[in-house]
Amino acid sequence: MQIILFFQARMTAREFVTNDESAEPEFLDEDQGIREMLDSRDDDGKTALHLACQEGHLAVAQMLVAYGSDLELVDHEGHTPQSLAAQNGRANILEFLATLSAASE
Repeated sequence: MQIILFFQARMTAREFVTNDESAEPEFLDEDQGIREMLDSRDDDGKTALHLACQEGHLAVAQMLVAYGSDLELVDHEGHTPQSLAAQNGRANILEFLATLSAASE
């Protein structure tokens, strides 16, 4: 629920691209600001990926990573998404993040 509220506080993708609520939805690519939307932060400096990892929402974390969320961003307290997953005992998230590390080596 926290992740949904995080994004509800932001402009919708349609508004972000066109600034017009009545416009037809458009798919965003990196040039149109998808990275900016993915890595936008709440008042604590957390991104949607921070929140997904903190709360253990594996499917959301997988989607955000697939779309290019930055795994290395830190919040105002110095936490990465991975450190929040560890701090909150989110083994499913830690396993997923470990597979990403292993794949990049």
